[in-house]
Amino acid sequence: MNGNKRNMLLSFFISTFFIFLSLFSFSGNEYVYVISKIGAVAGVVNIVIMSVFLYFQSKKLRHLLN
Repeated sequence: MNGNKRNMLLSFFISTFFIFLSLFSFSGNEYVYVISKIGAVAGVVNIVIMSVFLYFQSKKLRHLLN
């Protein structure tokens, strides 16, 4: 479980990095701009899926404790 938590935190930080990276405009290099936008979309999807997973995991754990 400890490794799983570490991987989720790492994934969250990378997703957040790409989201903030997409807020800055790179006028010089179009490829960096496109990659940052794709990374931002993937980051948002990743954060939403992780939130849903953690919600259902905590709901299942709460059900087992009661």
